[in-house]
Amino acid sequence: MKKIAITSILLFSITVSTFTLNVHAEETTRVYKSPKFFQSSKQNQQIFGYFMIELYNGEIEKAVKDFYQGKDVTGYRTPDKNHYKMVSITQRKFEKGSQYPEPNSYSYALRIKIHPTNSTGIILGNDTLYFIVEPSRTRSINEKTTSPAIKLVKYSHSKP
Repeated sequence: MKKIAITSILLFSITVSTFTLNVHAEETTRVYKSPKFFQSSKQNQQIFGYFMIELYNGEIEKAVKDFYQGKDVTGYRTPDKNHYKMVSITQRKFEKGSQYPEPNSYSYALRIKIHPTNSTGIILGNDTLYFIVEPSRTRSINEKTTSPAIKLVKYSHSKP
């Protein structure tokens, strides 16, 4: 009886191990395909412009709401062309009369053209915002300076 039990267990083990040890390996190396980027510099500039608008969206909205206090401002649109421009602070090329701080305190200046709109979609103005930016201050844990990472230096408004 012991021989039959041992033989049965042994035969069962061999049968189970035969089916469970068959391993079919899948191909583990996958080729990563990078997304196709635009080759046109015009398209790349447009995408970069949208990125800059999105990056500073909070500051843009705050500046618009501060300028149009008491008016129904629900958002803004960007013009079709040339809605942003970045320059080095040391170039100081935006407009005469704009007050920029010392070149060492900010990395670049940013000009953004927008069309603020109300809840019915009516454009309230052709506005140009001038910011000075120091991106390293947004990541700084131990801030030794009291200067903000981004600062509005001029808000220019004209009728639509």
